[in-house]
Amino acid sequence: MAQPLKTQLETLSTKRVLFAHQSVGMNLLAGLEALAKEEGVTVPVRELAGAPLTPGVTHFFVGENEHPLGKLEHFAATLEKTPGVEVALLKLCYVDFAPDTDVTALFTAYQAKHDALKAKFPSVEFVHVTAPLTVVQTGLKAFAKRLTGSAPWGARENVKRHEFNELLRKTYGAARLFDLAAVESTGTDACTFERDGKTWPCLRASWTDDGGHLNAKGQREVARAFVEALTKR
Repeated sequence: MAQPLKTQLETLSTKRVLFAHQSVGMNLLAGLEALAKEEGVTVPVRELAGAPLTPGVTHFFVGENEHPLGKLEHFAATLEKTPGVEVALLKLCYVDFAPDTDVTALFTAYQAKHDALKAKFPSVEFVHVTAPLTVVQTGLKAFAKRLTGSAPWGARENVKRHEFNELLRKTYGAARLFDLAAVESTGTDACTFERDGKTWPCLRASWTDDGGHLNAKGQREVARAFVEALTKR
């Protein structure tokens, strides 16, 4: 049975967490701050400034979007020069996945980098984060694209994200995973779409105002799952 949210937040406030991310990560942190305020718990959230970590969530903007291999290198380099890390997470962005992304090659690089980091920092707990999803275009424009043989916006990219996420799930299992994509796509208003005779997950439309970033509702729910994932161990 999961602990009450307040207890989970209190536990998180004692951990030295290093979180590498881009814009959806900021959405998550906004949700975390909102939950902590409501529960009356202080969970320090600060941007990395090069000093040894103190308890709370320390975060930084990792690499450049659309260059996931560079993000792996930046994450590793930052971890090496940041003492005091107890929990480390790297979240790739939805824009890191294009219709032609070689998912196998990307995951191979991801796994090799994390294996090397775990060997070098055996005391650090690495929590793996599934890639966030987007909505998939609907309506007349999407219908017209299908008629011409092209894909609605978000469809091919979500397929690539899901393929990468499935490799994360298979390799690391639920115990070492924050399954962001599953939180975004499942629930009472679950989002799926059909492509190539299969069903694929997508971001719930009610959780976003622009198709990719999280609105206030999405921020809170994703943050709630983030807190649980980091405190269930």
